[in-house]
Amino acid sequence: MNYKVILADGSPSVRKTVELAFPESEFEMFFFDNGQELIRALPDIGPDALLIGLSLPGLDGYRAASHLRGLRECDRTAVFFLRGTFETFDAGKAAGLDYEEVVRKPFDSEALARRLKSVLDRKQDIRSFPEASEAAVRPHASGPAENPELAALVRREVDRACAEIEGRMRKSVLRQPAGRPAARGAKR
Repeated sequence: MNYKVILADGSPSVRKTVELAFPESEFEMFFFDNGQELIRALPDIGPDALLIGLSLPGLDGYRAASHLRGLRECDRTAVFFLRGTFETFDAGKAAGLDYEEVVRKPFDSEALARRLKSVLDRKQDIRSFPEASEAAVRPHASGPAENPELAALVRREVDRACAEIEGRMRKSVLRQPAGRPAARGAKR
């Protein structure tokens, strides 16, 4: 299955980097360098993921992501914000937008492709669960150990929480100034 991914960023070098890192066998890519054009195309594309620059011409990344969240066909789209090296991320503008992460440019394009695929695979697994109306007609087991679907969902949520914690820890460690001693008890 090909995932539909939109890259909305004004930089030709970012576009080229993403084109090279996202294999056509797994990703169907759509490119926009203007926020207004992007929001007009969103309902027709129904993307699985959106990689969007914060300072997108025509309509900034925050407002474009907000528009996307208002579209029923895009309610489960994974959003990754792309910010420039000297660009600040405004958490207030991003509040309530349900995004995966903020990626700082320049970025490791292959790592981003792997991370995006992992997020989309996980979201695809969750989408394959029965709708609430279907689940209501089935008898339910008493707990996760007796219900394999529930156990799988719990495992995925725990994996996601662990990945988020690991990401925050990596960022914390990477922000540590050079020459600063490691935390007590940490191995060198």
